Amino acid sequence: MKNILNNNRLGFTLMELIVSIAIVSMMLFLVNRIFFDTSEAVSRGIATSKIISNTRTIGEQIANDAERMLGPKSSPAGILIIANKQYDNVRYLDGREVNGIVDRAMKSGSAPKSVRSDQLCFITSPPTSGFKSITSTDSNSFSGDAHNTSHARVWYGHVIQYDAEDNIASDLGGTTLSPDIYATNWILGRQALMFDQQVVSGDIFADYDNSWRDTYPSDFQPFYMARSDILNTGYSNSTSNDPTTYPAVSATGNEILTILDNYASISDRNSYRDYLLNRYFIFTNNRLVTRPIQKLNRLGTKYISQQHPYFVNNVSDFIVEFAGDYYDGIAGGTDSPDGEIDVDSSGRIYWYGLNRTVSVPSSLFSTDPQPYRDTTGSYALADEIYIFRHDDNGASPNWPQLIRIRYRLHDPKGELMGLDETGAFTEPGKWFEVIVKVPN
Repeated sequence: MKNILNNNRLGFTLMELIVSIAIVSMMLFLVNRIFFDTSEAVSRGIATSKIISNTRTIGEQIANDAERMLGPKSSPAGILIIANKQYDNVRYLDGREVNGIVDRAMKSGSAPKSVRSDQLCFITSPPTSGFKSITSTDSNSFSGDAHNTSHARVWYGHVIQYDAEDNIASDLGGTTLSPDIYATNWILGRQALMFDQQVVSGDIFADYDNSWRDTYPSDFQPFYMARSDILNTGYSNSTSNDPTTYPAVSATGNEILTILDNYASISDRNSYRDYLLNRYFIFTNNRLVTRPIQKLNRLGTKYISQQHPYFVNNVSDFIVEFAGDYYDGIAGGTDSPDGEIDVDSSGRIYWYGLNRTVSVPSSLFSTDPQPYRDTTGSYALADEIYIFRHDDNGASPNWPQLIRIRYRLHDPKGELMGLDETGAFTEPGKWFEVIVKVPN
């Protein structure tokens, strides 16, 4: 009997086992929670670090381009185009949702809100070393020399991506398989097209005039296909182009400024505007494409060139606005410039653009060489377009004095949150802005 009692003392009671299991489970839960929280913190830290890196990249590149921007009194004079576009009911990734996806206009607890996809375009002078196209002008190899050019057209805006099957959607949003279906995955593009003065037979370049595409289909490519970094015409001169191969494009008198001067001399206001909007300055009906990932059968120079517009990924809103002297002091007041940038009733700089309470006075867009404002909505990729002319070079040009660029950066999963523009709601992404001075 004594041995039996001693053996009973060596075991655990049922209550002791339950308590032990509960303690171990609690410890495992706490360890798992610590690990999960640490992983989340690391993930947010990596996402924040990438966003900070991307905003530094955007800011520095825009600032570098703006330093070389040609204004109305530059030699040669420049051209400035701002296009505003708003997309409604856009889907985006939201890490707070169960399935990670939400329709932005239907988000519970927040006001309906759209996504902006604006464009900015201007002419730049070359850096000290000059402009040189990254890829060769030879479509079959990399052995051809890249051309040096004197001026470039610089463009910023959203680009559209090829999918895994080598297809592209008609626009942002796309289909279910499109890489651009969610605004959080949109790519901000930058394209520098160089006005080439050395076009010769066999070169591949972007076609500035669609009428030539049928004549030389192997050499000319629609500019929105991004298959070349060069344009087959000069900006202020084209005398070194090959006049025997492409006479109507290359001969003196077909450079951009000469054509625009001709329209200005006969007061052909609409033709001046249409010439710019129907060429390669901004994208009105076909969005610029990019090819983020190359296939083995897509290694030719024209396909490599399609990677060049890829600037920064995970950029949803891209908003371009401008400030200038169009009223006597307060924006919306007396239509009489006073030599100072317009402000609002609180004395802050007033920014003009799409959906603003006060617009630039209509009298500013009436005659040459005043700028244009197209609000017809006749273009698929632009609700409103402002064109500031190269010949608006009088004592007080109508060009803006400042340009403000606001954009929203995301992490790929839509987990990093920030306040919306009103500061009232939390939404995926972080807002940033860049302000540059226009050489006016």
